Amino acid sequence: MAKKLDSHTLNLIKEALSKMDVNYKKVNIDLESGDITEDPHSMNIQDLLALGKGISKERAKEWAKDVEEARNDW
Repeated sequence: MAKKLDSHTLNLIKEALSKMDVNYKKVNIDLESGDITEDPHSMNIQDLLALGKGISKERAKEWAKDVEEARNDW
């Protein structure tokens, strides 16, 4: 069951995550292990390409752009 955070608490969490260079819009936090992972349902194509292929974000963006252009040409 989801619960709504108050704006002050939400801002504190966002600030703490940004200090750790976590800038995902949706995250999963394991309170036992302290692991923070991006919610896979919030990933875009560049994130998935970078994750699945082990390529850089920049190359994943270029690749996604190439695919989009190919789709438009087709």
